[in-house]
Amino acid sequence: MGKTELHFIPRSFKAQDYIDFLREKAIPDLTRLYPHKCRPPILLQDGEGFHTAKKVQKFLSESVLQSIAPWPSHSPDLNWQENVWEMLMQGVRKRNPTTFDGLKEVMEDEWEHIPLSHIRNCVRSMPTRLRQVIERRGRQTDD
Repeated sequence: MGKTELHFIPRSFKAQDYIDFLREKAIPDLTRLYPHKCRPPILLQDGEGFHTAKKVQKFLSESVLQSIAPWPSHSPDLNWQENVWEMLMQGVRKRNPTTFDGLKEVMEDEWEHIPLSHIRNCVRSMPTRLRQVIERRGRQTDD
């Protein structure tokens, strides 16, 4: 029903940091955008260390989120988020920020300007992508 806020995750993120982030930012954001009370919001996670920590898994099992993990982290064929990330980065590269604060500002601005219709198209493409990956026995798709 919309876009989440853009969040910047430090490299030093640990399991408890992730739980705090989920509780304080992600869950409120996702429940706001996922109005279907009959189904929980879905969280895609890759194999990042703090995603797989036991205490994170315990927290998720007790939360309102439905977690789909593991999910391939660097497979644009199976991860619509990678395609949205590429849209964001194309805009950032055009503007070429030179400082970290400038990068954050440009990323936030570019994020706001990605049309929701583009993101929805990425999500809607998933059944076709999944079918192609199955037909090709895991090989890359045309998209």
